[in-house]
Amino acid sequence: MNVSVVVALVQHIIRLKYEKVDRQAREMAYDIFKENISAPDVISFHSAVKLSADIAMKSWQRKWELETAGYYTIQLIPEVGRKVIFPVVGISYCRMLLNYTMLNDDANRTGTAQSPVCECGNERETVQHFLLKCPLYREGRICMLNLIKSICASRKGKTHLDISEFLLMAPTSNGCVSNRDNKIIKAAVFEFTEMSGRKL
Repeated sequence: MNVSVVVALVQHIIRLKYEKVDRQAREMAYDIFKENISAPDVISFHSAVKLSADIAMKSWQRKWELETAGYYTIQLIPEVGRKVIFPVVGISYCRMLLNYTMLNDDANRTGTAQSPVCECGNERETVQHFLLKCPLYREGRICMLNLIKSICASRKGKTHLDISEFLLMAPTSNGCVSNRDNKIIKAAVFEFTEMSGRKL
């Protein structure tokens, strides 16, 4: 069995004080010992890069899931490594994803607005309020929602689509709509954001 080779490698890495690589090597040695994976006789450069990338992605995912800050963003982007659509209004979209906008609720939290309440006076000016409720942007919202509802009408056998902040903001749809429809939804959101003229 090749376990002795892995142990020798781990000892060498410890001497070089590479904690991160050491931890990854121990995990691999443990998996080999438990026979979850086979020890390779020879590993190609491509395989080493792929293995390193896989380990890094899993590590980033664990860190992402354990992170206490940025809860809102984690809800919208639950998996690391996902491609996010960034249109012309990409900065505004990023700010909304990070919950760090110039909307009054966020601006008040950061000390750049005196009140978190929207200019409409109805409630706090959050991303959800801006996208789905604020009467100041009613006309633009009607256009956005009509486009999204047309997607619902064209879906085979599925006539209801829950139009929520998650559907409008999350970069991926988690299976509730197709990737094509998700791109159309995001385009409608981006158009609404741009048409509103609201600095985000």
